[in-house]
Amino acid sequence: MMSTPQKHILLTVFTLQGGGAERHVLNLARWFAERGHRADIVTFKPIVEHDVPPNVKVHHFPYERFRSIPRVLRPRWVAARFDRWVKRRVGTPDLVLSNLTPVDFILANSTLPNVHFVLHGPLSFELDGPYRGWSKELLISAYRKKPVVAFTEGILNDFIRVTQHAKSSHVIPNSVDSNFVVEMASHFKSGIEDYLLHVGRFDQQKRQDWLLEAYQRSGVKARLVLLGSGNDRAVRAQIKRLKLTKKVLLMGFVANPYPIINGAKGVVMASAYEGMPNLALEAMALKTPLLALDSPPGMSSFIPEQCLVEYPKIDVLAEQIALLEDTPESYLAPLPPGVDPDTVVERYLTLSD
Repeated sequence: MMSTPQKHILLTVFTLQGGGAERHVLNLARWFAERGHRADIVTFKPIVEHDVPPNVKVHHFPYERFRSIPRVLRPRWVAARFDRWVKRRVGTPDLVLSNLTPVDFILANSTLPNVHFVLHGPLSFELDGPYRGWSKELLISAYRKKPVVAFTEGILNDFIRVTQHAKSSHVIPNSVDSNFVVEMASHFKSGIEDYLLHVGRFDQQKRQDWLLEAYQRSGVKARLVLLGSGNDRAVRAQIKRLKLTKKVLLMGFVANPYPIINGAKGVVMASAYEGMPNLALEAMALKTPLLALDSPPGMSSFIPEQCLVEYPKIDVLAEQIALLEDTPESYLAPLPPGVDPDTVVERYLTLSD
């Protein structure tokens, strides 16, 4: 039974191809729909790798038609057409949750009601990383135009420092449906024995190169399994260079990673920066040991100290990987409070009032 009248929530993301942000969008849409609300997802690119919940509809906005427009002119011009397209094809929503920079850049000029940017990670690292070719002035100007939702206080503080904009800001954590994750983990056995696991897109944020270096130094007997989409050529070359070909298994993108997370001796993360990653929460929900670099802007707000390694000390991470193999029970982490779907959905719904 709903505690609030039915709402129409629109979630936007560039694509549903791999990635934690994309899974977050799908999960949140499913939770809204399960609680009697209408949830629609709009993508800017028609790629769907994940299973879409039956009670959620995915729409494709033809953004590719507008890529020839100069970036400096694109947001206002495309936003007006996006708004008209949404009203005609989807209906006027009560709340719009925009996810990831390419979509935020356009929706900064949207006149749809209650548009909020959902910050999955620290903006400062995004500006200096994947979007370093973009104009910082244009992006910062865009992010000042709408209220924001950040997964952690650290992400919000980073955003305020970069943009000097704190109006209508909220902290709503990432979330995990423990019952769903446990049920999905029972669908099959991983078929692999004695392994450590990392799940993440192959890019400069997730720093699989740091992880491989630490794993090689650790000297552990357990294999290392890597799941994720993206270009893995550099990772494969490093595996060969470190003589780890027989110990590291690359499995690519897996739509249901939960059985593999469940069967792991431990989950290990070595990111250059992080928000509140799904992988950490899912490991906690499945009672799989967790070890991570304390990547900026800091993960100590939701991961206990014994599961964190000072950033970016790869040598210490290697030592901790060896200890994880010997005493995995020491790296179990409880779920933080307030990350259950009921709590998170109710907090998002208040943004439409």
